[in-house]
Amino acid sequence: MAGHGRLSRRSLISGSAALVAGAAGAAAVGVTAANAAAPASSPGRARIARVIRSSGGTAEVEVLSSSGSVVARHAAPVTGFPAGWQLRPGDRVILAGMLDESSQGAVMPLVEPIRGHLEGPSGSSARIAGRTVRLQHPEATVSRGATSEESIAFCVKNDVNGELSCVSVKPVSAFATLPKNS
Repeated sequence: MAGHGRLSRRSLISGSAALVAGAAGAAAVGVTAANAAAPASSPGRARIARVIRSSGGTAEVEVLSSSGSVVARHAAPVTGFPAGWQLRPGDRVILAGMLDESSQGAVMPLVEPIRGHLEGPSGSSARIAGRTVRLQHPEATVSRGATSEESIAFCVKNDVNGELSCVSVKPVSAFATLPKNS
């Protein structure tokens, strides 16, 4: 019977708005499309944002509402991406750690998990689950075993061109609980 006020483990996992994943030594945060922006009362006021420009370890971002409209602009240091990562205008990110309007916060990865077999990881691109992903640093991005078994790619989506930039690819066997394709 529904309505007993109990939440099942499955509902908590599938309804979760955030997924924290070890990605090349960096934390990565992912959300479902249904929770495109956190409410103002959320811890740390984490918000979905889009990069306007990035330079010298700082990014200027547009903070987005749940409908996708721009509600504010903010500049903050970039953290949680692999070393040498290049943010591009249009990349979707999380603006986290803003306790109030005077705090700086941090720009962190917003990732979309894609599960499938990794095909052709050569040069700067690969395919997983029928989707092409961009590899900025293939040697650091693709974990051992990811090319020989089913894997999960954690990708940052770009709103300008729809391209997916891969933060990390890990074999399914590396996870105790598996994220679903979005």
